[in-house]
Amino acid sequence: MKKEISDLLLDERFRNWSLKSDLDDYNHWEKHFKEHPDEADIAQKAKEIILLVELEEPTLPEDKNRSSLQKLNNTIDQQEIEKQKADVPGLVSDAFYEKKRQILSYKTRVFIAAAISFFIVFIWLINSEVNKNDGQKSIDLVKIVKRADYGKKLTFVLPDGSKVNLNSGSELKYHSNFADSRQVDLIGEARFEVVRDEDHPFRIKSQGVTTTVLGTTFNVKAYSDEKLSVSVVSGRVLVEKKLEDTVEDIILKKEESTEFDDESQQFRYREYNKDELAWNSGLLVFDDSSLTDVEKKLEKWYGVQVDIQSDVVFNENYSGKYLNSTLEEVLMGMSFVLEFEFKITNKKVSIYR
Repeated sequence: MKKEISDLLLDERFRNWSLKSDLDDYNHWEKHFKEHPDEADIAQKAKEIILLVELEEPTLPEDKNRSSLQKLNNTIDQQEIEKQKADVPGLVSDAFYEKKRQILSYKTRVFIAAAISFFIVFIWLINSEVNKNDGQKSIDLVKIVKRADYGKKLTFVLPDGSKVNLNSGSELKYHSNFADSRQVDLIGEARFEVVRDEDHPFRIKSQGVTTTVLGTTFNVKAYSDEKLSVSVVSGRVLVEKKLEDTVEDIILKKEESTEFDDESQQFRYREYNKDELAWNSGLLVFDDSSLTDVEKKLEKWYGVQVDIQSDVVFNENYSGKYLNSTLEEVLMGMSFVLEFEFKITNKKVSIYR
């Protein structure tokens, strides 16, 4: 990218080249301008401003400056030196500086100094504005977190008007500029009623899976200890997962469900269970649940710690439905069928025989 005069004026190495105060910087810029001859004019203008403002010879100590000149002189024939002084920008004579001192009035020096100050302030303002904008972007991208702890549920409305029911032990994150992206990150389970917006698809990311909709009602279950599943109440949903060499996807329609199988690395259809999706209405469903599944569901639903003694064994899986029931009511119903005893102490449940 071609350099601007402000870039050169604020570059310490360019200043050293202009004043011939550092041999390495001088060689650096000489090489640069040979490779970029189109910048010669603007470099000369910047150099003239620096020379006029400095109003003195190079600022390095005289012996060091003379040493730098000597190194430069050793590389060329002595007869060429005078020509270099006349032709090469930067190799200026004492007479040149003296002439400048004579013709440069005080007002002119003040004007030039003001010009340099303007350039510096201008660049500072630009940088400040950039930093301000960067800061504003950071503010815009602050993440908002909605969380439902074990034993609790949460219902809220997103900035676009979409409704979310968050199940126990779940968390939803989205950026404060959600209206532009319509993207959320989900851990756990949630039911979405998405406002239709064809120009801004709604996306849910969970366990490496992206669920995309335009406007529909559906449920996503993405607990870390369960298989990810998506169920559509109405509308259509695209479910995708990026694999190592490809993308696995499936399109679901009304009253269809899918889950991702980790072994086959594929989505497969599963039975659509309307009751299973009624958790947001207070319906607790056990559908052919194993002992382990019962334990996990009770802990999430009621926010308790369940301890099942080793002598408790289910002869068969358990199925049952409980609408807005207390923990004690659920355990009473289960214990009658599965023949176990239980004890509730604060947030701990012991199941034994």
